[in-house]
Amino acid sequence: MGRVRIGASSVVTIVLLAGCATADTTRLSGPPTTSAEPPAWVGGVYGPAVAAAGDDLVFAGNPCDGDDPVLRRADGTWVQLPTPPDPINVPVPVGDTVVLWGSDGCGGDAWFDDTPRLRMAMLSDDRTEWRRLDVPEIRIDSETEAVTTGWSADAAVVFVDRANLLVDRAGVVTELPPGPAGARVECVTATDMVAVPQLYDTTAPVGPEVAATGEVQVLDLGAPDRGWRTRGPAPAGTTSGLGGDLCGPDGLSLIGPTSAADYSLTEDAWTTSPSNFVELAGTTEVPSTWDRRAVWSPDGSAAFVALADRRVLVREGQGLWVDTGRTATVLVATTSEVLGLTFSITDPMEDGPAPTVERLWPVA
Repeated sequence: MGRVRIGASSVVTIVLLAGCATADTTRLSGPPTTSAEPPAWVGGVYGPAVAAAGDDLVFAGNPCDGDDPVLRRADGTWVQLPTPPDPINVPVPVGDTVVLWGSDGCGGDAWFDDTPRLRMAMLSDDRTEWRRLDVPEIRIDSETEAVTTGWSADAAVVFVDRANLLVDRAGVVTELPPGPAGARVECVTATDMVAVPQLYDTTAPVGPEVAATGEVQVLDLGAPDRGWRTRGPAPAGTTSGLGGDLCGPDGLSLIGPTSAADYSLTEDAWTTSPSNFVELAGTTEVPSTWDRRAVWSPDGSAAFVALADRRVLVREGQGLWVDTGRTATVLVATTSEVLGLTFSITDPMEDGPAPTVERLWPVA
């Protein structure tokens, strides 16, 4: 999970795009077009524009340029997807499909005159149709910040400005209660949201640290009307590096400079262990799920991160980090695999060759 400012001017933000269809559903006009190679724009997408749909991958381009989303099948072939009902281009995995989200507006004078609204659409199981979802009336401007989950579960959570939105497999969007005051970690697992109040320390000798300072709060995504429930405090002295919270199917891991604290929802317990992350990575900053540089294996047994120098590290269970000897710029967990994608260009939004795709898990 990660945070991004919504705007139209930067390649590292969600791009608000022009023109939209008025229909609530859009379908392919004929049979899906399959090819061995994707459109050239696929080589220039950035992390948040890639998401798993079951064992397939969905790449979202720039609708203003006519870049309709495409799907990469597990066998390596590419399929053209229909045009979404709105110019939205941020895919979020939900079960074995994806939801695209964004806004119904774009940059330019007209955009500032008519502030765009939040829009979402879900891809059908047969990959031939987008269905617009009913969402709360949320206006989006260039200062709006958003956070989204980046790994497959039966439901996804999108945080837009001050709204927490749950999207389930049926395409129902529900507004969730706001997180507890002072919570710095809002981790979405397979069943719950987990929040841990934290304080930032920018004077730490190794690098910025975040100290867990309060009781764990949990929100059951299956019964959000029950509200947040207290589960007890994190172990005394628990710290993590900046962005050092890794969300897994059963809880979260706070990765600190020399130790890691793992919380299990099933056991309702914390486990602390030594950590060699800084030793291997050379930084306290742990890659985030949001930009697709951190994922868990589908069974929750291993965490993977892709560093700024593209090295991929893995941590199995509560063990130490290990350099896999592989490289990747983007990590994606499908229903059954962890895939490493390597893009050959360094400037997102430029055309280029398709990324190479390598299976990292399970290990052959």
